[in-house]
Amino acid sequence: MKRDCRKYSRTDLIEIIYELKRREMQKDKLLHQANHRLQTFTLQAESAGSLMEAAARITGLFEAAQETARIYVDSIQQGNTQEEGERSA
Repeated sequence: MKRDCRKYSRTDLIEIIYELKRREMQKDKLLHQANHRLQTFTLQAESAGSLMEAAARITGLFEAAQETARIYVDSIQQGNTQEEGERSA
């Protein structure tokens, strides 16, 4: 390595260092963008999970409300059936 560097002039070495630094900065920028995308994706995944949980809870509430309404309607119908039975007796 040391011998290889001797065949380049200082200007060439400075240009090589500059190019390596530019590539490093470019890779840092890409890494930062990738990390940002990953963070955004993670937040979206967490949010979707929360939305799915909320939807499941709401579905459970609707099912419970529907069952309550069915029981209420059944009890009214049974009351009406008993009243009709009492009237005909």
